[in-house]
Amino acid sequence: MGISYEIKEFSQSREVYNRDLQAGNAEIEEGNYITAEEVKKQAGKW
Repeated sequence: MGISYEIKEFSQSREVYNRDLQAGNAEIEEGNYITAEEVKKQAGKW
């Protein structure tokens, strides 16, 4: 069985890393996240 796929990896610049980090922090500060406990509850419903 052959499964073909292609992965392209590029180094992330410091600017892009910092921008992603700031965006993630903004989401957390706004409350746009779920806790591990909430994930476990949702997974238990599957």
